[in-house]
Amino acid sequence: MSSSQPKSSKPADPAPKIDDAAHKNPELEAMIAANPRDRDSYLVYRDWLESRGFTQGDRVTLGPLADCDDMLDELDWYHGFIRAARVRYTLDRFNGVRPNVSVEQALEWLLDDPGPGRFVQRLTVGLVLHDDNDYGGVCRVIGARPRPALEELSLGDFGYEECELNWTSISDASPLWASVPRLRKLWLRAGSMGLDGIDLPELRELETVTGGMPPQALAAIASADWPKLERLHLQIGCGHQDAATDVALIEPLLAGTRFPALTYLGLCNCEFTDELCERLAGSAILPRLRHLDLSMGTMSMAGVQALLRTPRAFAHLEGICVDDNFLPDEAIPLLDSLGPPIEFGAQREDVDGYRYASAYE
Repeated sequence: MSSSQPKSSKPADPAPKIDDAAHKNPELEAMIAANPRDRDSYLVYRDWLESRGFTQGDRVTLGPLADCDDMLDELDWYHGFIRAARVRYTLDRFNGVRPNVSVEQALEWLLDDPGPGRFVQRLTVGLVLHDDNDYGGVCRVIGARPRPALEELSLGDFGYEECELNWTSISDASPLWASVPRLRKLWLRAGSMGLDGIDLPELRELETVTGGMPPQALAAIASADWPKLERLHLQIGCGHQDAATDVALIEPLLAGTRFPALTYLGLCNCEFTDELCERLAGSAILPRLRHLDLSMGTMSMAGVQALLRTPRAFAHLEGICVDDNFLPDEAIPLLDSLGPPIEFGAQREDVDGYRYASAYE
């Protein structure tokens, strides 16, 4: 994709200024935030906004978003408000066929009071730019507009034909944390990501898709307090993409004290799978797990032998995935002897002893 500027870079007209006192009702907003699925609270609030001219028919007005139909899809309306949405950049914007509205601007219009997304529960952000796909600005926009109803957030929902994964980044996600206190599911996909100070006490699921998770990002995840996290699935990546390669970074995770509810653990696409196998058997986290995913990594027979030294430690698991590592067929009966169902999948062959994480692009 060319990095040339769009043919027309004329910015869109700013959203009109609205008097806060005319549309703010903290009492009604708090009722919805406390129970985002309560139908009656939405209807009362919508009626209140209608009396002040902020609705169109039975919905809150889209405002300038009405001209962003190409950027805003997968909409789910709930009693007058957008409950779920996907926001993305498009080639028509890049090429100047339509006014050059950025993803950040569209998000502001969606989330600004009294916008239709003020009580959004599920938000997905696709491509930000074809040639500079960084989600740091998206994080700042959401961070400046606290969304207490938001429960699911996905960043990086784009295809390879739009942008290479390792050309993208989440330069700094830290503005998000305080603005999404009820977030339950977080999915992050980018070539690299900055996750300093991550603090999401209600989170149940966290998944990263990356070929270049920096050491500080992995350390931030492993060292955070996760009182309700049930599922953790991390792709980490390759050292030549500046991904973490030191297994010691996950020691706080294996200690278990910060992950009391965790039952599914995926430590995937990393270059320390054998070392991880060495440490798992005696870890405090293992007895509470039900599923263990070690796929896409660098596991060899050394990792298999490490698991076999303490087979009882793994017998309670409901499944172990070792797909896409560097295991020979003779590893299959050995792993089967552990007891849990094994997902062996397809394996790679090392060349002259060189093993690497599966995905980095």
